[in-house]
Parts: sequence; structure tokens; C-alpha cells
Amino acid sequence: TPKGERILDAIAASGGTKAASEKTAIQVSRDGQVYMMPMSAVISDPRQNVVLRSGDIVTALYARVLRHDPANPGWTGRDRFLLSAGHKALAQYAVLALFDYFPAEVLDTYGAFGTVLQGHPDMKKLPGVEANTGALGHGTAIAAGMAMAARTSVESWRTFVLLGDGELAEGSNWEAFAMAAHHRL
Repeated sequence: TPKGERILDAIAASGGTKAASEKTAIQVSRDGQVYMMPMSAVISDPRQNVVLRSGDIVTALYARVLRHDPANPGWTGRDRFLLSAGHKALAQYAVLALFDYFPAEVLDTYGAFGTVLQGHPDMKKLPGVEANTGALGHGTAIAAGMAMAARTSVESWRTFVLLGDGELAEGSNWEAFAMAAHHRL
């Protein structure tokens, strides 16, 4: 939608950088949705509508904000993205495939026994995943730790975390928010 394009432009104007892509934000978003739909049909989980809505946020970050390099996912200068709400993994999987972190054909294995595309992201199995997430409330603390590491190492990479509303009641989030505010991360 034009509104979606304006939101992505505003993100880019606020200091975000556009990742290497010749596609418009709307085309990238649609491609991500096309990748997510077959995976969401594999499982019957009432939360999947939330996962699909998260896809646009994750797409916007990778397309316009994050500094990243799919050819070198371990690049030390990359920005860090954590999907704290690990049950929304298929949104991240679709976007990682869209940006060539792994072949799109791997998406066809979602939900199959032994797949690398588990219910929650696993950093040991997929390039582009920064941390194993899914335990509610841990992503914020991990992200705050990464941001603190960037500061103490005098690095310029940034850290982003996508939370779910259900995890905001966890005390570890509030402790991480307090630490991040105290250190102005």
C-alpha cells in the first residue's frame, strides 16, 4: 500500500539504510508474503495471523534499515536483529530466504521432521539468525547485551529486537529495558 511505502521511507529517512535491492519496498513485502503463505498453511496455530503481520516489519528492517550482507552473514559490521517472539520464526525465515541467506527451496521443508526451519529460530542451523529465541522475555536481554557489546567494543553496528505483546509481562524484559536506559543504548 502507499501507506506502507511511506512508513518504509520514514524509517529510511530517520537514519536507516536501504539494503542492496532494486525492488520497491512493496514488491519486497509481497515477495515475503508469498514465501510465508505456504509455510503458514503447514501448521494449525491460531497465532499465525500475528506471524503474517510481523512479516512486513521484518521485511522493512531487512529491506531498508539493517546493514547486512547475505554473502557474509558473520560480517562483524552487520546490524543485529533478534526475533524475541521466536514463534514468529516463519516471518524471519521468509525474509532470510528472500534476501538469499539460504535457498528459497528450503522453505518447502518447514514443518517437516528434521528440517532446519524449526518452530523457533536456531542460530546454529541457519545463517542470519543471531540468537536462539522463543523463551519469552529473553530476546530483550540478549539484544541489550549485544548493544552493550557494540558500545564497549567501539563498534558501529546497531541492535534491533522484535517483541511479542505476550512477553512484555516478563520481568527480564523490564530489567533489560532499565539497563538499556541506564546505559543509553
